[in-house]
Amino acid sequence: MTREEAERCCGIPKSILDEYEQLWHSGQPDHYDERDIETLSLVVTLHDIGLSTQEVKVYMAAPHDSERLRMLERLRQRELDQIHHAEQQLERIDWLRHEIRKGIGGI
Repeated sequence: MTREEAERCCGIPKSILDEYEQLWHSGQPDHYDERDIETLSLVVTLHDIGLSTQEVKVYMAAPHDSERLRMLERLRQRELDQIHHAEQQLERIDWLRHEIRKGIGGI
């Protein structure tokens, strides 16, 4: 499969293909086999879940699944912290809305 075919049929962004070619692709230029496509899909997923390029490099180079799991656990905790913060903001918004509807605290 060519680079253009990988981009078009698999929905792999050009930036991910550039990154992959620079860091991991050791095969024939402009040719991707099934294993390349699987790796590219993983790289896309890792970026989609919030890993930076540097974090993706560390993840891909990790020699043990336990290291990858630790990275994913840290990412999961970071996401949960963001969710918790967003929930607190929603509670404050709802409190302010409630106060305005009661006629108290509206400016």
